[in-house]
Amino acid sequence: MKFSKFDKEIYMGFLAITGIFLYLVLRFLLGVPVGLSNWPLLITLALGGVPLVWDLLIKLSKR
Repeated sequence: MKFSKFDKEIYMGFLAITGIFLYLVLRFLLGVPVGLSNWPLLITLALGGVPLVWDLLIKLSKR
């Protein structure tokens, strides 16, 4: 099954909102130290950034 660009954007948007929400809950509501509370942001960056970079590399290779 091939995902459309719209599906990918929804996935990345939901992932970003979830990662930011988890960070805020861990950092400010639960008082988790900065090193641990940053993990949701790093995971979000990795999971959302890799597909973006991959798409850019594919577009670049087609030029």
